[in-house]
Amino acid sequence: MPSVTGSEDGYLHVPITHGEVRLLLGADDDPSTVENCDGFVELDGVVRSFTVLTLAEVGRLLGEWETPSEDISGAHLRVPDLIILRSGGVDSIVAAVVACVGELPVVDPSQDDAMPDDRGRSSAIFASWDELIERFGRRPGMWVGHPRYATVRSFVCGFGAARNDDVLMGFERWLSRQPQHRAIDNFAWWSLLLHEVFPDRDQRAVIPWDVNDLANADWPRPPDTPVNEDALSYPEDDALAISHLFRRLRQYLDEPN
Repeated sequence: MPSVTGSEDGYLHVPITHGEVRLLLGADDDPSTVENCDGFVELDGVVRSFTVLTLAEVGRLLGEWETPSEDISGAHLRVPDLIILRSGGVDSIVAAVVACVGELPVVDPSQDDAMPDDRGRSSAIFASWDELIERFGRRPGMWVGHPRYATVRSFVCGFGAARNDDVLMGFERWLSRQPQHRAIDNFAWWSLLLHEVFPDRDQRAVIPWDVNDLANADWPRPPDTPVNEDALSYPEDDALAISHLFRRLRQYLDEPN
């Protein structure tokens, strides 16, 4: 394995001739076997981005997205800076990145928001919703650190506010019309998504009147409310919710207007 060093910026740094490869590994990733990672390569002062997946990981991802509860087939994978390997591990990744470096997209240094910041994460403003889903949705930790659902959905809200294109407003209306949300169609889109992922964890509504009073017998019981995002168990619950968020957003955007 090449000489590697960790750092406070969250990247694994691997020196190469005239430059460096920076790999963003997950907390559970083993450098000797990792099969899915993003990063940057700097060679002769030029910075380029990359995503690496093994063949096995491509198959796993497509299978994971092929969920019967969603209108998503898992038939394709779109990644603009993708390198596919037969086997994983830092050795294989660095060798492939160096071999393909001339074909990788350049990160424009004149755009401060496109470069990794002093924490090693990009604060880039994505060019489109497609790019947000493809890049941010696949590995949000590159931009927000610990990928909590609350943090990720706030990032998405901020992106929508910056674009001012009413996509999230339409997304919320679309979700609220789904049959499973009929009783709670006034909730925000991020709460509706949590209801879809964790329906068995809805919170019982507090009834403000005396249910034993016969005068209140005909009053309708308030619906249960979706689990609060702050009650999710990190990282498992958050990962499920984040993955579901981008699947549903992709589904909404792919539907004909």
